[in-house]
Amino acid sequence: MQKVYYFHNLRNLFKIRLENVPDTTGAFFIFIFFELF
Repeated sequence: MQKVYYFHNLRNLFKIRLENVPDTTGAFFIFIFFELF
């Protein structure tokens, strides 16, 4: 549950940085980011 909450927090941060990037691309990028851990 905590990881999901952390995931949504990161998603919101990335949304601010990648405003012009489609939501699907941002989610995919964050998915890769979590796979590195």
